[in-house]
Amino acid sequence: MVTPESAYESELQSASELYDWMQAREVLYRYCFAVDTGSVEDVMALFATDCDLQIVPGDLHKGREAVWQWYKTLTTKRMGVLRHLAHNQVLHLSGLSARSKSYWDAVGDLRGQAMLAAGFYEDVLQKIEGEWKIAKKTIKIDYMVPLSEGWGGQNRIKKALLREIPNNSKGWR
Repeated sequence: MVTPESAYESELQSASELYDWMQAREVLYRYCFAVDTGSVEDVMALFATDCDLQIVPGDLHKGREAVWQWYKTLTTKRMGVLRHLAHNQVLHLSGLSARSKSYWDAVGDLRGQAMLAAGFYEDVLQKIEGEWKIAKKTIKIDYMVPLSEGWGGQNRIKKALLREIPNNSKGWR
């Protein structure tokens, strides 16, 4: 039988789950702003202490130091103007963990050349000390090209752009 007390407890549980869902979802939006402003500190504040980053095509960066180094390299080699947004996010909560998938699109200016990029994010989040953090982020790149060249065809990810980040930087490679 449903009592007023049990109904109230059920409503509190639902409100708590909704709050968690909203807070976990906001991590993605804060991530976009942090990357676009070039703040490695703000980006890394969104990651758990124990974290990994997978770039596809590219490498797996295991551990916080490797992830930090990749974002440090990205922010020093990134477009002068960068605006990217994530959308169509699907987020599943399960206790203190969550899985998120979303599309991302980016436009920007790289040394005077208009650029387009797009792909997918797949994130695993953990609720740690009351805050949602990224435990593993996968960035899948569908295309990254100068606007003048378009994004269709076999060469939709321009290898020359990936070479902009040196091998010893532990960046894209």
